[in-house]
Amino acid sequence: VALTKYQYAPLHDVNAVVKLYNVMADAGGDGTRIQKNGGLVYRILDAKGAAVGIPVKASLIYNKPTLKFLRCQFTVNGPLKVRHLPRVKNVIDSTLIQNRGNISLDSFINQLKQKGIDTVLRRNNAGRLYGITYVDHKTGCIFNGSQLGKAYAATGLLQRLTGNVIRQKLHKHTKNMVQKVKHAA
Repeated sequence: VALTKYQYAPLHDVNAVVKLYNVMADAGGDGTRIQKNGGLVYRILDAKGAAVGIPVKASLIYNKPTLKFLRCQFTVNGPLKVRHLPRVKNVIDSTLIQNRGNISLDSFINQLKQKGIDTVLRRNNAGRLYGITYVDHKTGCIFNGSQLGKAYAATGLLQRLTGNVIRQKLHKHTKNMVQKVKHAA
């Protein structure tokens, strides 16, 4: 159902949606039989995001969400979702502005969720954030942060959040210094 409701482009966009349902689409790693044959399997994920149980071949699922099918959808969906790009950017920008630079990543994610946008974070083994995908449930579009622009990708967003917090602290510090000078005079 999710694969017909959303407009996605690469496979990680597909995974951004299906992971919301604790499922992952897997095209196999380099040199695996799945990858060599152009196959796709779906895996159930536990609460920590680890695959559990036996993977199910895409060709055995009712609507056959195979890699071949998904690649056709990538071609169709790419141009269609461009028109919805400004909405996601506007929601992100307005959320940052409404909070006047005093917002954590978790709070930011929760506020986007209230506005119909889920975020899927990608972290490396050390836990460092290297990617972010936005799933807009209102338009049915999925955007990798870099598709929206550098300011919306993981690094740019973290800089905006951190920069806003730093500016807020600097403003408070300057205000306190001015008050101390006034009291001393």
